[in-house]
Amino acid sequence: MARKLQRPPSRHVGTIGEIVRHGHTLTLNCERCRHRSEADLLALIAANGEDYLVHKVVDRAICSKCDDRTAEVSCTLGIANAARYSYPDYNGNKS
Repeated sequence: MARKLQRPPSRHVGTIGEIVRHGHTLTLNCERCRHRSEADLLALIAANGEDYLVHKVVDRAICSKCDDRTAEVSCTLGIANAARYSYPDYNGNKS
């Protein structure tokens, strides 16, 4: 019988409610294809409650680009509504 490959469990702590209360965002990163996507925290709270653990979100995440259920997924926290850094255009074009 073939053994199902599993990714290692996440070690992230905290709840999605705490992330929202502290004014943060949660970005999920697929380590296989390098796709990044910001999680819809309000939808996650509506579906699972604000005490839902971050490690469960990461452990159950499936990349929407490569659809790999075994790819390792990491997460990064950001500050909600923070100014985004953009790299300068070295070709002389104005954006």
